[in-house]
Amino acid sequence: AMRLASPDVVICASQAVQNAALTYEPLAVTRVRYCSVEVPKEPSSRPVGEPGRDRPIRLITVGRLGDPQKGWDTVVGAAALLSQRGVPHVWECIGGGNEARELHELGERLGATGLRWRGALPHHETLAAIASGDVMVQPSVQAPPRTDGLPVVILEACARGIPVITTA
Repeated sequence: AMRLASPDVVICASQAVQNAALTYEPLAVTRVRYCSVEVPKEPSSRPVGEPGRDRPIRLITVGRLGDPQKGWDTVVGAAALLSQRGVPHVWECIGGGNEARELHELGERLGATGLRWRGALPHHETLAAIASGDVMVQPSVQAPPRTDGLPVVILEACARGIPVITTA
């Protein structure tokens, strides 16, 4: 049987997980929360024109800078490849953290010219940035003891009809 200490709150990624969590003692209904992903009523606000031909491709990545499982070095390397191959792009990098300077320097060393480091943004601004992108790129690296199961930001992109490229 699973035993949980008395946590302040339990965040569940789905209604089914929330229902299962509520069966464990000593959890109270008031301390179990479902992290829902809202499907927007309006369509995404992507720019007009064909990405890569009529305008730069808009790529979006969201995550804490400095967490190894977020794969930011992969993002910087991929942006450098796009730059080297002459692919017009703007890569919006959203997130704060303690490795911002190191990642900026890595991008400069590798010649990743399309990166736009936006820092941490309020949730509604992050969702607007996702909705305006052509594709979300969300690498995930297994970095025990922490792993990135299914980042909610991927679900938020899918709910807005934005294609997602990710790794396992």
